[in-house]
Amino acid sequence: MTNQQEQNAPVADFSGLSERNLDKIKMTVDDIDEKFQLNGLATQEIEMFPLSSYYKDTKSRRQSLEYLKIKGVVRRYQMFFPEELGTNSSVEIEMDVAQFQSFRNDLKTFVDKRSKPILSESKPGNHQQSLVRKPVGTKENLPVYEIKYTEAAEIILNNFLFSKLDYDGENHLVFEYVFRNPNREITREEIEESLRDTDITKPLPKIVDNWGFTGDIRKVFFQVSKQSIKFRNPIHQKDLDALHLSRLRFPKK
Repeated sequence: MTNQQEQNAPVADFSGLSERNLDKIKMTVDDIDEKFQLNGLATQEIEMFPLSSYYKDTKSRRQSLEYLKIKGVVRRYQMFFPEELGTNSSVEIEMDVAQFQSFRNDLKTFVDKRSKPILSESKPGNHQQSLVRKPVGTKENLPVYEIKYTEAAEIILNNFLFSKLDYDGENHLVFEYVFRNPNREITREEIEESLRDTDITKPLPKIVDNWGFTGDIRKVFFQVSKQSIKFRNPIHQKDLDALHLSRLRFPKK
């Protein structure tokens, strides 16, 4: 590889990271960069917890730093706690400046280019706007049933509040990944790899039960076993015809 190719080569491939882990890493990079822009030094001290985040735990910060260390961005880091310093918890970081700048730029490019879900124009009840792709094509091609997922961890089925998941719990994190990867088979191993800091303790069929999908609704939207899951979304009339179903009966709330 030539020097020019080395300069143009990305530091990391972020496509394999879950949205949650990518979010943690970006916040750590942003916190480092804020200090770096002020002094340009290879050694920086940042707050223990991301300044604008709901990840208020040392584990999240440590995982992000370990990832940056593996990528050669961070050479070493040391965490300090109040009982040691008498001040707020912080992290001292020594980084490879060139690697950091390249990694930061690659990360920004990746985040900017990511396809973002479209906020639906309608709000189901008083719930937050749903993240959903707008249907395209002729009227015949429009979905009959469609699952939407809100920022409040609500599962919406055709503007009906189908289920609400505990935020940041196992059910929520697995559904979030499955929702972002519809219409293909996903192995349990793939999900576990994407949620590196979260153990999946329940069988996949049980997790689908916990989401509230049973009977024909489960049959239409999911194909699931202990080792893999396929989330079908949206559902068209031909999909119902293939399963010999005319319509779905929604559970009473």
